[in-house]
This record gives sequence, structure tokens and C-alpha cells, in this order.
Amino acid sequence: MRIALFSSAANVHTPRWVDFFTGRGHEVHLISIERGEKLCANQHTLTRTDGVSQWKVFRSVGRARRLVREIDPDVVLGQYLPSHGFLAALVDRHPLAVAAWSPDIPYAVDRHPYDRWRVGLILKRADLTLVCGRHLLDHARRLGAEERRVAATYVGVNPDMFHPGDDGERDPRLVFTNREHKGILRVETLIQALPDVVRRIPDVRVVVANDGPRRGSLERLAEKLGVRDRCEFVGRLASRQTADYLRNAAVYVSCSEVDGMSISLLEALACGAYPVVTDIPADREIIAAGARADLFPVGDAVGNASALAERLIARLDGPERSDEDRRVNLEVFRRVGRLEDNLALVERRLQALVGGEAFVGEPWAPGPV
Repeated sequence: MRIALFSSAANVHTPRWVDFFTGRGHEVHLISIERGEKLCANQHTLTRTDGVSQWKVFRSVGRARRLVREIDPDVVLGQYLPSHGFLAALVDRHPLAVAAWSPDIPYAVDRHPYDRWRVGLILKRADLTLVCGRHLLDHARRLGAEERRVAATYVGVNPDMFHPGDDGERDPRLVFTNREHKGILRVETLIQALPDVVRRIPDVRVVVANDGPRRGSLERLAEKLGVRDRCEFVGRLASRQTADYLRNAAVYVSCSEVDGMSISLLEALACGAYPVVTDIPADREIIAAGARADLFPVGDAVGNASALAERLIARLDGPERSDEDRRVNLEVFRRVGRLEDNLALVERRLQALVGGEAFVGEPWAPGPV
């Protein structure tokens, strides 16, 4: 297939899509609104600056249409609905597939009318909508996606990089999180939970990876609560560094209030860090698939940080089931989380779309999800 992929060259997911499809022999033309690394031979940058905005999306429509006419793709694929997915929909070349990442869809349900209009337009124009979890299927249908042309898929993780390792060494007091430091991911809940954890387990250590607009406030909060010496803020990590931390950590934490099937969570399952995560549909979905994890309430309500502290203390203080939990979670990962398996399912759906199949939705090709 000749694929016109609308996706940011600066986004962490884009190389996964480019590498997979080019590796399978497809001709990929990457169309990015912003600058980024050179990811493939056929790469087109629509603006000369970093970052994405609605103004940039609208300003890029004319050039994007001309590019697509020149490329003459078999299929157009756009990921991230508010930006590149929106631009792909405005170009209006078919067949059109879009990949929706949480919170693209759930937030559009309750936010500004413009968000609902924008997402609704994309889903109505798309010939195939991919959502990152079955819990998002109904959201997509309510916003205009045709039932026969919406399907759930997880992108997944490369098991050659994310795996338990061979030496079996693990720090029984190490907690790891790598969610971005911004509002909806609520990393502050973990910091707020730490004083209770430290009182019970004084040698606990928390590695806080990643970065974002709340980085400074998180460090100040740790200082204020007297747990700064228990926290190591390590910034953004390369994939190999993330894998090393997860292989060494006893527990992985996510405090996010909304999610699709999180790649970070799949990485934790693959490497053997036990998940302590928020009680949201995406995380309940992976437990329904057989994974073992502890859930705690989401949000900033009084008691949520205490609930997280209780889960952490129980897990760090009672490691007797750890080997069995890791074995079960690794089996679940191998069944639902392998990158190549999941993108092969996306490939089959795109090929069916290009081939004129009338039904390319969820029941058409049950896969790893």
C-alpha cells in the first residue's frame, strides 16, 4: 500500500507506525504539521516551527491537499484527532482511517461545542476509526463513527526491548512512574501519598520520570511534604532507560484520570513492575483481560492519595505473590500487548478498507484486543 500518514514527526508514537509499515514493504509518506526527526525517506513538513495549534491545522489544509494529490495514496491515515487527524479529515481524501488516542474522544463528549463538532466531523468522514481500547467504542459511535467502521486496537510494545530480563534482580522498595507532568495525568497524587508510605516504609524510593508543565510544582510539593529525598526526578527517558527502570522496580504507578490502553502500562506488564493504577475504564479493561493490578480512586478528592498509599504499602510490604503476579502479567502482555501483532491487525484492517470491504469494524477481525 501507499500510505499518507498524517502524524507529528515529533510524537513518540509516529516512529512505531513508520517503522512497522515501511518494514512490511509499504510506501509511507509522513506528513507532519511540525518539525521533527527524519523518520522516513518520504517525509513532508508543513510548517517550519515546533508545536501544533488549530491555526497551524487550518493554515496547512491547502498544502496538505496538494501533497496528497501528488502522492496519490491508497489510504490516508491520521493519528491524534485534534491535530493531524483533523487535518486529514479536512483534506477529505478517501479511504480515510483515523487513530484516536485517549483523551481525544472521552473529553470531546463533555467539553466545548467546538471540540464536539471537530471530533464529530472527523469520525463522520472517516472510513475506519481505530480507538485504543474497547471502552472507547461507544464514545466513538455516539460522536458519529459508523458502527461497521469502528474498531479497538492497542498499539503495543516491542518485547525485544521491554521484557523481564534474565538476572531476576529487583529493588523491592522502588516505585516508578513515567506519566507526563500535566493536569489530567495527576502525578501529584503519588507525591501526596508518599508521606504515609514513608512513615511505614522509610527506605521506599520513587523515580519520577518524564517532564511537563507541572514539573516544578511537583518538585516543590515533594519538598513541602518532606519527601523530596525519597523522590528522584529523572526527566524524559529513552526507551531503553525506561525498560531498565521497569525491570528494577517493584511497582509501577499511574494516577491518570483518563486513558486509552496505556503503552506505559503495557511496558510495565512486559517488564514485571506490578501496576498500581487508577480505577478507570482503560485500567479495568486490562484487568478484565487477565492482568493483575491494584486500583485506587481517581481525581483530587480527599482520601484518594491515602488510598494510593494503602495500595503501595500493601504491595511493598507483602512481596510473597510477586513472582506469580509477574508471570501472569507477562502472559497477558504477550497475548494483548505485542507491537507487531497489534499493528499487523491495523494493517489487515487497512488492506480490507483499500480492498473495498464493506465491514471493517470490531467483529470483522477479532485480534489481540
